[in-house]
Amino acid sequence: MTQFRYPSPGLDDLFSGVSQPVKNLEVLRHLLQGAITHEFAAIAPCMTALWSIQQVESDVAHYIHQQVFSKLAQAYQMANLLLAVGGVPKFSGVHAPVYPCYLPAGEVGHQVKLVLGGADHHFYRDILPVLAVASQAQAPAPGASIETVGQFYKVIEDGLVQLEEQAQLQGETIFKTTPGYKQAARMGYGVEGYTLLQVTNLMQGHQVLRQLIGQTEQSMPPLPFSLVALGGEQAALPAVQPIQQAAPGDACWAAVAQTTAQLFDGYYSELMRVLERSFEKDERMHQRYLEMAKPLMRDVLPALAKALMQLPAAVATSELAVPQWRYSLATLAQTQQQAEQLQQQLNMLEAGPALGVENLNQVLSQIGAQMAALD
Repeated sequence: MTQFRYPSPGLDDLFSGVSQPVKNLEVLRHLLQGAITHEFAAIAPCMTALWSIQQVESDVAHYIHQQVFSKLAQAYQMANLLLAVGGVPKFSGVHAPVYPCYLPAGEVGHQVKLVLGGADHHFYRDILPVLAVASQAQAPAPGASIETVGQFYKVIEDGLVQLEEQAQLQGETIFKTTPGYKQAARMGYGVEGYTLLQVTNLMQGHQVLRQLIGQTEQSMPPLPFSLVALGGEQAALPAVQPIQQAAPGDACWAAVAQTTAQLFDGYYSELMRVLERSFEKDERMHQRYLEMAKPLMRDVLPALAKALMQLPAAVATSELAVPQWRYSLATLAQTQQQAEQLQQQLNMLEAGPALGVENLNQVLSQIGAQMAALD
């Protein structure tokens, strides 16, 4: 797999070269799609860290959970803005983030490296605090590249203004929602959710971008604990799942870990495809989103991730001890078939290592029942 410095080839292109003026709607839509991927990229490291924490009701876990939902809402809000100018938001394929990767610098003055692992010192010191830092809306210097989040969104904002002014001179507007699609009004379930702004004009486009640039002041509550202290090497961190490596004789369990990781990727990829279709006007697609997204996000992916963290991975491939969030072309039916095959494999093996892996079979049975109910 080709490794990019930034989360996707589109963002690699935007951040690696000289910033270009927004000459037309195609360029603007490319920037907005990059913004969606940028906001979405922070979710996987936060979710992986969250699932590794044993005390799920702790202040730390609640804060990470809030950060995840905030980032997802911001991705949805940028998707609304893309739809407002005739684009179609994508979460799958080449637009799915690839890890490890970097995000552009914020006001902290350095880039953020997103890696997948438990809630360790690196996560508390180098990832979580920086994700909540606001950035100044200032355009990059002429002939310079985009270096900060604030610069990135300022380029988008200036492009919106320029293209809308040009359109209005012709008695037109760039704000025409893509035919066959609708903007999201809300993100989340029940009382846990975010109201989203549906964009129909330039003023609302300004409002969306300004809120995202100053996101800490708008959306995140005061910290009930010190991230600086948690990031210190001597800090007592919240207890996490022991991420294991296999002994040389545990090759069979390393294979189980690998298959479990692939299952996670399959269900995660299905979720990305469902998210894309949730913006379609067809009410059946929206209903499918509601039926699929909730069990995948709240039940299936957490259960697989936690089971995976208790499986011993091969010494040479210890990355399999945590989900890798790789986009997969496997269909839902193929992923379900793989889950059934893994169950059969587990039934044939003797009792696994004393690491809690015995619950994987139960997890697979529950997932099978949930997915079957949706068919």
